[in-house]
Amino acid sequence: MARVRDQGRYDAAERAMWAARGIEPREHRVPVGTGAVRVLEHGAGRDVVFVHGTPSAGGMFAPLIEQTRGVRALVVDRPGCGGSDPVDWGRGATALRAAASGFLAATVSALADGPVDLVGSSAGAMPVLLLAATRPDLVRSVTLEGAPAVRGMRLPWHMRAATVAPVASVVGRFPLGEREIRRLLRIIGHGPALKRGALGDEDFAWRVALARDTPTYANDLALMRAVASWRGLRRGWAVGADDLAAVGMPLLWIIGDRDPFASEQRVRDWASGVPSSTVCVRPGEGHMPWIDAPDEHARLLERWWATVPVVVA
Repeated sequence: MARVRDQGRYDAAERAMWAARGIEPREHRVPVGTGAVRVLEHGAGRDVVFVHGTPSAGGMFAPLIEQTRGVRALVVDRPGCGGSDPVDWGRGATALRAAASGFLAATVSALADGPVDLVGSSAGAMPVLLLAATRPDLVRSVTLEGAPAVRGMRLPWHMRAATVAPVASVVGRFPLGEREIRRLLRIIGHGPALKRGALGDEDFAWRVALARDTPTYANDLALMRAVASWRGLRRGWAVGADDLAAVGMPLLWIIGDRDPFASEQRVRDWASGVPSSTVCVRPGEGHMPWIDAPDEHARLLERWWATVPVVVA
């Protein structure tokens, strides 16, 4: 695992990013293995756990959290990302899948009073869907924001290249700056949003600090090499049809029509294997669709959650 470069500088950039939205989240650290997963809490209401994609951290949801009401948001940094310690993913698909759902089960058990609503993005969909399939007692509903990490997902060229060890090593030694981050956001469908100024200076400063001052990219690229190859997600490692069929709670799929990771038809094919699925296609939006219209996504999610009752024990 890569060592931290300047965690203090990253923490300052993260605080400034949240503060720009008038948010001062409360921090929790949930023991997992020999380390801890970091979770930021904001708001009051129904418990909703947010799990980010790769390579990133929970702060990617900040535009959405700012707009969402009536929710106690629990924003997770996946192991090895942001402020969370890395975990031992074990050897082989079975061990990795157990660890992927295990850290999320520990988080929900430690911080929530009962079943939660889960929101997963991209790679964050893997632990979300595995937990929903294996621990239905912990999950009330699932929302997938953007194309999820499900077998059949189409990886863009830059992510397929990152599964090659020499390429990942170069990225680790020469972390991205704002120019490169903007370019990658355009590749995954957010060019129009960038032109509108959807992300501010504090957002980019946080993203640059994540790449330069934490081991997030190195840790997530190492994980990516385990679960994917140049051809795409490896069979046996990724979530597949059997996992989706085991999801019994309501599941909302939100896909932007500019998302390069999966077509609308691919998402509908996945959703057809989950009886309680609803698919929402968002025109003009990319892989992290809430970035393009955070207020609209907040209202969409609030309406969706209103259809899923909170059962008080």
